[in-house]
Amino acid sequence: MLKQTLIFATIILLTSCGQSKQPTNKHSTKEALIEENVAKETPKEENKVDNALIFINGYTENANKLNESLTMIEWVELHKGLTTQSFRLALKKIIDDAYQEDPELGLGFDPVFDAQDYPDKGFEVDSFDEQTNHLTVRGKDWPDFKVTMRVVKENEQWLVDGCGVVNMP
Repeated sequence: MLKQTLIFATIILLTSCGQSKQPTNKHSTKEALIEENVAKETPKEENKVDNALIFINGYTENANKLNESLTMIEWVELHKGLTTQSFRLALKKIIDDAYQEDPELGLGFDPVFDAQDYPDKGFEVDSFDEQTNHLTVRGKDWPDFKVTMRVVKENEQWLVDGCGVVNMP
């Protein structure tokens, strides 16, 4: 009997040692996403377009994660070092207004991309206007897909202040 108990305990110990911890709820998954992406999204001062590209490509990467992705507002709030407060407030207002008007559908498109679909592989700079600090990015895998963005300098950082239909004229 003792021998069987030792064998049983050894089997349980061996099988449990190889198991990795997986996030057990949506919150844990979101925390893992944040840790994974925040390190590579440190704002830069060197180039006016760097933070805009970090923002739009990080946003795209999050959107590609489907069920594990953060909501638009959650993602932008967690990466607020890349955007102005004005941008975050405008995005929240667009989304809140759409859900108030149609609680089931909401907006029906992504205001950051100004579209329902978007280039899965992210974006690269198409053009930049030094006078207005507006840039156009194009899809890496869909060059005809373009999004207009605006950057402003706040606290020695170039931040996204407009993108798609958010804070854009």
